[in-house]
Amino acid sequence: MQSVGGQSLAESLGITVGSIVLELGLDDDSSEEIRAAFAQAAGSDLVDFDDIDVADVSLVWFRDGDEDLIDLLVDAIAPLTETGVVWLMTRSEEHTSELQS
Repeated sequence: MQSVGGQSLAESLGITVGSIVLELGLDDDSSEEIRAAFAQAAGSDLVDFDDIDVADVSLVWFRDGDEDLIDLLVDAIAPLTETGVVWLMTRSEEHTSELQS
């Protein structure tokens, strides 16, 4: 996934080699392309709560009908560093089979 300027999508979102990316809400309809781009930019696999104490980025997948979004976002920000960010992915109306940013 390329973005403007030759950077990958994940790089343009601030993910660099060594970033620890926490993933929440993963399911069958989560975009493998986005997941792979984040992992490639970070230089490591995406992690879940059981694997880390601190994260640089939280990648959150959310669908209509999922649990409470506010609770999910609180969970996403809890382990973040002071400069950490949350990227919330939701279902695209055009592509109902896949979640988009």
